[in-house]
Amino acid sequence: MARTFKNSHSIAWDGISFLVPESWSFASYSYKKKGVTSIQLEDDYNIRLEVEWTRPHAKLNLDRIRKRYAKKAQGVEKHATKSFEYRGLPSGWGAHLYTMPDGFELLSAYYLSPQSEVCVWFRGHFSDKDPEDPEEVLKLMTGCEVRTKGMVPWSVYDIQFEVPSKFRLLRTAFHAGRKELTFQWRLRKYRLWFFSLAEIILRDHDMLEWVVDFLNKSKDIKGPKFVIENGSICAKRRWRYPIGHNEEIGRLCFQYKIDCVHLEEENQIALSIFQYRTKSDLKQLE
Repeated sequence: MARTFKNSHSIAWDGISFLVPESWSFASYSYKKKGVTSIQLEDDYNIRLEVEWTRPHAKLNLDRIRKRYAKKAQGVEKHATKSFEYRGLPSGWGAHLYTMPDGFELLSAYYLSPQSEVCVWFRGHFSDKDPEDPEEVLKLMTGCEVRTKGMVPWSVYDIQFEVPSKFRLLRTAFHAGRKELTFQWRLRKYRLWFFSLAEIILRDHDMLEWVVDFLNKSKDIKGPKFVIENGSICAKRRWRYPIGHNEEIGRLCFQYKIDCVHLEEENQIALSIFQYRTKSDLKQLE
């Protein structure tokens, strides 16, 4: 009987989104030379999927991609005891399944987006103890979507949001109960936080007061002091930084837009801060 699974969820990162088995979660990411992005997914025991892509300056050629893929596959085929090529895949897709001497299986696939602007490489790892069937996983991944313009979706762990494609990821900090991502566009910073267990936080605190306390204690935001005025959070200049903190001066960004919302269905508090220069910058986040 073929190995299979019932549930799946979406992974979306830096313009690429696809479905994976529910038990596979985001493990790590890296940005390499020449604009290459890579992420890894894992289950409770092992790394299950490696994904890599790049955004070249010119359109990609499918024949060239196939030759590059075939060259990469040669090294795997030398060690594999059996290989199988999947046929009838959607346009732009190519995939092989390799069985290794130790019984492990490697699913190797690539996807060239319709506009030929992005090529995505997948490497899935399977053992006979895993409940997932490689072919079923491949079917999930062939729903891969590429979005490099407009609003780009991000979906990892229990958070989902969209950010303009011009904003590039600067740093992340994933902790139990708190996820933080910082993006940058022309030295403007856009920070996002997602706090779990909102019902516990809001049971004893007013949301705005709790957020203001969190921001004022943050070691990463040293320039302004945050206060509540007319039912919203705003940033005031601290007396010790009359002309701005060094970080603000270096970026020439002295203005802050703060938004927070209680996401009841997700039981989260979502907080964002956009550090910008002029009012025209705010159009980026409309």
